[in-house]
Amino acid sequence: MHRIHMFLSFLIFTIVWNLVITIFVPIVSKIIFDSSLKRSIKKDIYYNSKYELDQFYIKKLNTARIQSLMIVSVIFGFMAGFLNFPLIGISISKNIWGWISFITVIGLSWVTYLWFPYGL
Repeated sequence: MHRIHMFLSFLIFTIVWNLVITIFVPIVSKIIFDSSLKRSIKKDIYYNSKYELDQFYIKKLNTARIQSLMIVSVIFGFMAGFLNFPLIGISISKNIWGWISFITVIGLSWVTYLWFPYGL
């Protein structure tokens, strides 16, 4: 991999990845959260207090955010690798899920790059 290619890879990961997260994670998260609520409503789950209901919503929302982050990470990593841009970058996240998504997107981009060396 040439130096310019590596530099472009770093720029793509640094700039585009942040844009992808801010644009697509809320959209996917809302879809997952809504479908999760629909399934819960079908089960006729009742709560004794508003606090229990709020905790249920918070748990579902956090789960939806994590799932959407991982889905977007897998898709972006696969696309970057398939387009011959294995990603390199740095992460300053203090959240374990931020690190897991970071490792997923970079690792999957390299695996895809090595698996499909000619890309498109």
